[in-house]
Amino acid sequence: MPLKPSIVLSNPKEQCITFYWDETPNFYLGYRFVEGQPTISDQPVSGYDLQPTVAAADPPSPVGCLPAAPASPAWQEGWRIAYQEPDPLVPIQLTFQVDQDGLAHALSLEQGGRLQRQITFQPFTEGVRMWLTLTAMEDIPGSFCVQQCLRFTGSYNAAWRRSIAHLPFLSELDMQAMGNPNGSLTFTRVDHKWFNFPAQYYFLPSKAVATQLERMPAEIVDHGLIVRETTSRQQTPPEYWERVAPQAAWEQVTCGMYWERTAYLSNRHPADCVHAWFDFGPLKAGQARTIQGVIYFIEGSKDDLLKLWQRDFTYKGSSLQAKKWVM
Repeated sequence: MPLKPSIVLSNPKEQCITFYWDETPNFYLGYRFVEGQPTISDQPVSGYDLQPTVAAADPPSPVGCLPAAPASPAWQEGWRIAYQEPDPLVPIQLTFQVDQDGLAHALSLEQGGRLQRQITFQPFTEGVRMWLTLTAMEDIPGSFCVQQCLRFTGSYNAAWRRSIAHLPFLSELDMQAMGNPNGSLTFTRVDHKWFNFPAQYYFLPSKAVATQLERMPAEIVDHGLIVRETTSRQQTPPEYWERVAPQAAWEQVTCGMYWERTAYLSNRHPADCVHAWFDFGPLKAGQARTIQGVIYFIEGSKDDLLKLWQRDFTYKGSSLQAKKWVM
């Protein structure tokens, strides 16, 4: 499997970036960091401090800008390592750059400048670490949940989406189109066990927000970890693997996303993706909050990924609570 990924802006109009690996130029992972409108309530939510967290760390600062696009066999037309929105009338004013250390920094001004998001992506050997800082120019008295979208687009999705992501072996649309219409590759943790999302769209709250809902759902996620795991080679016809991952030597691949202060998780969107909503509220005007997250991309199972996540994130009161990111 490849090691540390590189990062590019793959679609500035949709605020999408891409993680790619020189070792596997045909496969790359997509991510949208401005997705839909925030979900807002009048009252703040308590209970996020019961979710696993990592020791607070400031986002790494930019270290100069790369002079030109790197020479990579994975490079796609339209990908960028630097961008400044040229039209002042576009609702989201986006600035993006990749620095000399391979870190990516994106700044978006929204709602006429009343809201600012700054997100930093730091590649490491098992994925990407993330810091998202939200600054509000007006008071946010209650919850303020923003969406993040992790994309696995395969061959059976819209062609334009394949410039953002292309991971057929993690694509539910590909698996369903190739003979398993009710199959799902998406999992989260419910009651300390793996819960397999159904094939259709499914929306799950975390414990922090479930008590505020009018009707208690059947499942409540333990925390914000959501993963896609490839099917077993032993249980899937060889022709499937020859189509989605030709000549691949690995047995299994798992990709996962986790954000602190997660309010909701969902699966199965048109982009063949998974979503997390996490809460920045409440905030006073001019105040900022930084929330930390991570994307894992590994050779192995969802249980292997869970062990990595447990290494990095711990519950409040744990003797490991003060640990920093593993470099």
